Amino acid sequence: MDSLTTERLILRKFTGTDWRAVHEIFSHQDVARYTYAMDAAQSRDWVTRRIKQQYRKSKTAVSWAITLREQERLIGYIELAPPLNIGRVCVPGELALEYALHRSFWGRGYMTEAAREMIDFAFETLQVPQLAATCETSNIASAQVLEKAGLVYAATFEKLEPGFVEVPHHRYEIDKARYETEAGHGSFLD
Repeated sequence: MDSLTTERLILRKFTGTDWRAVHEIFSHQDVARYTYAMDAAQSRDWVTRRIKQQYRKSKTAVSWAITLREQERLIGYIELAPPLNIGRVCVPGELALEYALHRSFWGRGYMTEAAREMIDFAFETLQVPQLAATCETSNIASAQVLEKAGLVYAATFEKLEPGFVEVPHHRYEIDKARYETEAGHGSFLD
């Protein structure tokens, strides 16, 4: 599968030319505050790793560039990956949802829209048993994205960040049974 489409977005595979847009996203101080800042070389390497991952056709890691349907502009990324440092022992087969969005597009519902599509893909196509995601406790907007996308608060924990600094994070999760129940009642997409 080369892409996923929502009302306003296309989630597509990365290309070699995407590194400039990725650099623009991760070099913004508001985004880097909750992820990590990248220089141009790091942005090229980051995109290259995602392209290699795409060619391996991994079922344990899926990365998509988030683009606007109308403009075909890359505004973020979203991925499913094996969970690392997410606050508890993982369910076998669980994947972690990770994302970042260009600062200019915050507050417009784009990330919730992309997250919902990725959650559908995870449960319907990849058949994962559970998804988890984390965000810093101070990142209220990201917590709202996760809740609107259907994940449920599970715990607060100290996450070890670069430099061996512990930072408080929330863990959110949704399992296949909850997803099916919510989707069956139509409430998942409300």
